[in-house]
Amino acid sequence: MLYIFLTIFVFALAAVIFLLISRGIKKQHLANAMELKLLSVRLPQQSKEGQTQAGQKDFKDEINLSAQLFSILSGLNAPFVLEAAVPHAGSEILFYVGVPYKLLESASRQIEGLFKGAQVRPADDYNIFISGGENTGVYLKQKFSYAIPVRTYIEANLDTFAPILSGLSKINEVGEGAAIQILAKPAPSNIKKVISKMISNLKKGAKLEDVVGGFNLTLKDIKKAAIGASEEQREKEKSEKFVDEEAVKMMGEKISKPLLAVNFRIIVSAPSPFQADQILNGVTQGISQFSAPLRQELKITKPSGLNKFF
Repeated sequence: MLYIFLTIFVFALAAVIFLLISRGIKKQHLANAMELKLLSVRLPQQSKEGQTQAGQKDFKDEINLSAQLFSILSGLNAPFVLEAAVPHAGSEILFYVGVPYKLLESASRQIEGLFKGAQVRPADDYNIFISGGENTGVYLKQKFSYAIPVRTYIEANLDTFAPILSGLSKINEVGEGAAIQILAKPAPSNIKKVISKMISNLKKGAKLEDVVGGFNLTLKDIKKAAIGASEEQREKEKSEKFVDEEAVKMMGEKISKPLLAVNFRIIVSAPSPFQADQILNGVTQGISQFSAPLRQELKITKPSGLNKFF
């Protein structure tokens, strides 16, 4: 009887210890999140004289600088946040970078070093929510395997961020607010190894849909349409090893860059559901440009629990 009692006591004690550790971990996660500090970033307005004739060089140079910033932030080995927002009072689009407090000065110097003339200042949190208003929001999901990259600004040959920002620029000065929030952290170290293995299999003649999974017949149909292969060519491919050079190239380019695990969220607040949905649609319309044949497709998803999401 004593043995049974001691056994029950040990299990109960272990359960209590496990519960306390779990709560401690959750509190630590919350504490880590609360240590993120916002920096407001103001970039100098470029004069028309400083722009190129076609304007192509300017946006590519700016995006290249942003890519360098993402690489630097990834190198901090800590979560970070990028935000573009219009508070509920005001019409100016504000830009923020959130980093752990201990990395505040380092991040400020890096941003000012990349973007000449940028003003980087510690900022308080802002509020996009309207008192008594209607709130809505969405997040993005990848339709296919993470090994498949999105269509880049180089492929599109246009400023892919401009159409998304355009949706924010149409928000009324009073009574409407919205924010685009990108939470990111370095991807697990094994992700590049997994994609490298996929590339190795492609070089051996494996099919892309078999290597990455999740594409099924949809990708097969897209590839046939994009390649336009004749019946004779398809029969030849069956008898010979076919290396999908395009797939090898696009996945190789992906792992040549720092990889990030990302949450992309959009939140809107307005006096009525119609206005909130109108603003949300204006911001999300620019998302479709990142999709293309043989590229990732970003799905706009509305969360089931909006209050928890907010």
